[in-house]
Amino acid sequence: MRMPLVVGNWKMNTNVEQAVGLAKEVSDLTHAIDQVTKVICPPYVSLEPIKKALAGTKLHVGAQNLHPEPSGAFTGEVSVHMLSGLVEFAIVGHSERRNIFGESDDTVASKVIAAAAHKIRPIVCVGESTNQRDSGNAIDLVKQQLFASLNGCQDWTRLIVAYEPLWAIGTDKAASPEIAQEMMGSIRKAIVSKAGSRAGEALTLLYGGSVKSGNARSFFEQQDIDGALVGGSSLSAVEFSEIIKRAEHVD
Repeated sequence: MRMPLVVGNWKMNTNVEQAVGLAKEVSDLTHAIDQVTKVICPPYVSLEPIKKALAGTKLHVGAQNLHPEPSGAFTGEVSVHMLSGLVEFAIVGHSERRNIFGESDDTVASKVIAAAAHKIRPIVCVGESTNQRDSGNAIDLVKQQLFASLNGCQDWTRLIVAYEPLWAIGTDKAASPEIAQEMMGSIRKAIVSKAGSRAGEALTLLYGGSVKSGNARSFFEQQDIDGALVGGSSLSAVEFSEIIKRAEHVD
């Protein structure tokens, strides 16, 4: 049985003081919930102070991105080696990284491999555009993107895949639970066909895209949806905590 997982992606928001305060508030509001894995992904500058502030709590810390090389002449980047021991999770291949910063599937794949080598669980983001959805080929296109982003992956049992349709991110237009389930069920089947039933059963699938406390449970009730990757709603401790509560005790 997979443990539900809810991840908050704070993106480029909060200064260090605000971030520590928000992290502590989320921890306090959710401390009694131990049947859901709870993760926050603050900006890099806040990772270490938040890690210290959350010592002894049940709230985990993740990174929003990483560079696959351990060191080198990569001005402005943060390496997987620097993050090792500091975070347990890392988001890779988010649509904003792909679309704004031009990251390719090959780049994402290198990050997946590097994260796994440093005992960091990668949260691999995939999703289709409006045009791709309208073409009727969304499922095949997302599977192609997923496998290209996992090229060279050796350990398929610790993967986390976040399905984030581009047309639902930050638009207040979430996919229907049925659309999300159809896509994520196809992703699980594809992983089974590639890596076997053990990997398929272990795979944690998250939905992302305008997730709120009001719609979260309808997603969590779907057979192949194990949690959520939450953007804007994770910047409110109360709202994010309510989403986490919705993931608890879902049949």
